[in-house]
Parts: sequence; C-alpha cells; structure tokens
Amino acid sequence: MPHPILAAATAVGIAAAAGAVSLGEVPVTANVAGIKQMSMTKLTAVVTPNTLYSAAPAPDVVVLGAHGSLTVGEPRGAAPRTLTSAGSAVPGSVERLAGLDTPRVPAPPESVLADFERVLAPTTSAPVLRLGRATTPPVGSGGPTGAAAPGLFSLLIGNGDEPGENGGWLIGNGADGGPGQDGGRGGLLFGNGGRGGDALTSGGPGGRGGDAGLFGNGGDGGTGHASAATGTYPAVGGAGGNGGNGGLLMGDGGKGGTGGRAISFEGPANGGNGGHGGKAGMLGGDAGGGGDGGRGYSENGPASGGSGGDGADATTAGNGGAGGRGGSAQGYGSAGGGQGGTGGAGGFLDGDGGAGGGGGDALSKAGTGSGGAGGTGGNGRGAGDGGRGGDGGLGQSTDARGFGGVGGAGGRSGVAGTGGAGGGGGSGVGDTMDAEGGSGGDGGDGPRGGTGGAGGGAHSKSGNAQGGFAGDGGTGSRGSGGDGGDGGSGTSTTGKGRGGNGGNGGAGDPGGAGGGGGQGTTSGGGRGSDGADA
Repeated sequence: MPHPILAAATAVGIAAAAGAVSLGEVPVTANVAGIKQMSMTKLTAVVTPNTLYSAAPAPDVVVLGAHGSLTVGEPRGAAPRTLTSAGSAVPGSVERLAGLDTPRVPAPPESVLADFERVLAPTTSAPVLRLGRATTPPVGSGGPTGAAAPGLFSLLIGNGDEPGENGGWLIGNGADGGPGQDGGRGGLLFGNGGRGGDALTSGGPGGRGGDAGLFGNGGDGGTGHASAATGTYPAVGGAGGNGGNGGLLMGDGGKGGTGGRAISFEGPANGGNGGHGGKAGMLGGDAGGGGDGGRGYSENGPASGGSGGDGADATTAGNGGAGGRGGSAQGYGSAGGGQGGTGGAGGFLDGDGGAGGGGGDALSKAGTGSGGAGGTGGNGRGAGDGGRGGDGGLGQSTDARGFGGVGGAGGRSGVAGTGGAGGGGGSGVGDTMDAEGGSGGDGGDGPRGGTGGAGGGAHSKSGNAQGGFAGDGGTGSRGSGGDGGDGGSGTSTTGKGRGGNGGNGGAGDPGGAGGGGGQGTTSGGGRGSDGADA
C-alpha cells in the first residue's frame, strides 16, 4: 500500500502535471535526529470563492507549483511569491523541521519557487516533507522547465485584470470592457460578468455586458457614444449595450446600457436606444432591466429621444426586468419623446412582471411636442403579479400643439396574482395652440384585475385643452375586477377646457368601480361605468 503522504503529494501534483517536467536535483544533507512525524491534516488549506464576487484580487492560495514547489497563488498578471515559512502562510499547515541542513543557494532577484524535498531517513520512520531553501528552476531553450503550473493556477482561479479579459476558467470575475468592448465573462463555476465599455467612436454602440458562469450576475451594458453635428447634418446617438446574462443556474441579468445623446445645430438629432436587459439564471435570479434611451437636442431642427430598452424575462423564479425610460427631446422643430421599454415576464413558478418604462418628455419651440408612450408591463406567469404600465411623457410646445404620451397597459398576472395597473397618461401643454392629455393605460387581467391608469391633464393659454381619457380596469377571473382610472383635467385661459372621461371598471366578483371624470373649465368628463359582477 502506498504511503499516505506520498499518495497525497501525488494527488496534488496532478494540478501541476502539465508543467512538472523534472525535479531539480539539489544535494541534501539530512540531520536525521531533527526529523519528526507530521499529520496529513496539517497539509490542507480551505479556500472559498466568496471573495471573488468583489473586484478585490483573488485570495492567497497555497498550491504545489513547478518542481513540486510550494507557492502562493496570485491574480493573473502577478508573479508568484516564494514561501519563506509555510507556517506563516497557512497557519498550522506545515511545521518547519528543525535541524535539517539545507543547501545554501544565493536568492535570485526575482520571485522564485521554494522547493519541497522528500527526505528518506535511514531509519524505520516514514518519508517526510521539509521546506528547502529557495532555488531557481532549470532554464532550457524553451524557458523555465515546468513553469506552467503557477500559470495554470492563475488561469483556473483569478479575476480578469486587462480590459475585457475573462475571469479564471473556474472561478473569477470578468474585467470591464475597454471603450466599446464587451465585458469579460465570469468563471465557469463562480464569477460575475464585467461591465461593457462605453462607446468610443461617434454614434457607436456600447459594449455588451459579460455573461456569468454557473453562479453569478451578468455585467451591465455600456453607454452608447454621444453624437454631435454642425450645420444641417443629422446626429444619431449610439445604442446602449445589452446586459450580460446571469449565471446558467443562478444569478441576476445585467442592466442594459444607456443610449447615447445626440446634438445638432440645425439638423435632426435622434438619441440612441437603450440596451436590453440580460437573462436571469435557470433556477433563480431577477432579469436585467432595459437601459434608458438617449436624449436628442437640436438648436434649430427637429429632435427625438431614443427608446428605452426592454427588460428581460425571468426563468424559473425571479422578477422580470423593468423597461428602460424613453429619452427626452428638445428642438426648435417638432420634438418627440422616446417610447418606454417593455417590462419582462416573471418566473414560471414565482416572480412579478417588470414595470414598463416611462415615456420621454418632449419640448418644442415651433413644432409639435409629443410625449413618449409608456411601455407595457410584463406578465406574471407563476404566482406573481403583472407589471405596472409605464407613464406617458410630457408633450409641450410654445407655438404649436402639445400632446401627452399614452400610458402603458398593465401586464397580466399569474395563477394567484393581481394584474398590473395601467400607466398614467402624460400631460399636454400648448401655449398658443391646442393641448391634449394622454390616455391612461388599461389594467391587466388576472385572478384580480388591475386598476386602470389615470388620464393626463391638458392646459393651453389661448387654445383648447382636452384632458386625457382614463384606462379601464382589468378583468378578475376569480376575484374582484379592477377599478377604472380617473379622467384627466382640461383647462384653458381663453379657449375651451374639457375633462377626460373616467375608465370603466373591470368585470369580476365583484366588478370594479368606474373612474371619475376629469374636471374642465368648460365641461367635466363623464364617469366610467362600473364593472359587471361575475
């Protein structure tokens, strides 16, 4: 039967087999009287990956390196440190053997390896390991013989340190990407993905967030590059990068990056779209939310904001990602806010749907100002609720009409939840011409129906103003129907102001109540009908 110490040393040596070509032969003079028996329990060290979830370097780990040497593992890119005392590196791991003579070799200026030498005592005692002096490994035409073992360890465990570099093959965090570069992937077992780099070129997209391994969180997407143009040339902001996927088994998805801004002097300016959220892990984790749309600004031309990115769907248990907010717009000509992103669905077993993103605001000097529409809420597929719809954005114009954005509809609920509430309509403002508030979104259906969104208010100084109509309540299949939303108010200084109608209640047990009508300087809006009792 092989001796237990030799068997353990052989097992540890498998990790370094690729680099262990030969052992350096160093003359040894053993003082047999100083040798004492050691327990194999003192040769172990436990390392956990918990600290690798931070950006801090990997923890020191004692490993058997080239030529059977004992070294301390470092993050990639750093040279291994020689152990001068095993007892100080790993408490209780190896006892220094007193009385053993060691070869006197001058220490080289660079980091070197500390040899483990096996001493066969000419007695009945079993072979033991002792810590020898630092020696330089043999160097041939192909470089240091057996120098692959420390490198192999750093490939297996360690954080990425160069832009976009992946984490260790087994454990480690991916590095953030450089300009416009995707973030690095996390280790196969444990590790977070790195953030995507912000775009470098004009109008270029941001880098994608890195994916996690089996356990970990996906990296966020990078920001799209801003675009600037002179004269009548158009400016288009770059899209935000998509978020990285969470761990294959467990982990949150990364958030999408923000779209780039767009600025033009006389030409059109269109903000970049936000990136989409990353997927969650198969067994659990929240999906990534969408990134916000970029802003558009034109001094003497039209402008539009970028759309918000969509939230990702959860998988088994977890919440869907929220949609990103639409980008704002400001221009001398027509201006339109970006649409909010759609919320992602909740998990198949449990988890709420993600909320829809809000629409972007719009402000125009001489053209129409139209607020962006709110995004639709995500559906709940298991025991979760539907996501709320996003609110519509403000639409305002100084010399033309202003229209508020429409609120997004609420998402459907799962088998035991409540439908999502509808988003509120955005306000419409026109200083010299008509204004109209946005309609509220309908509530989502489910065992209990969701509430309808309120209509947006409207105001004009010299034009007519119409308050937004409210959204209807959702239907309750095994419970109460959702209430209808309230209508928006309509006010005008010299024109007519009418309030918007209230939303109808959803059918259910009992049916939902109808929403109240909005107030108006000329006339108020009508009340919504109550929902039918099932």
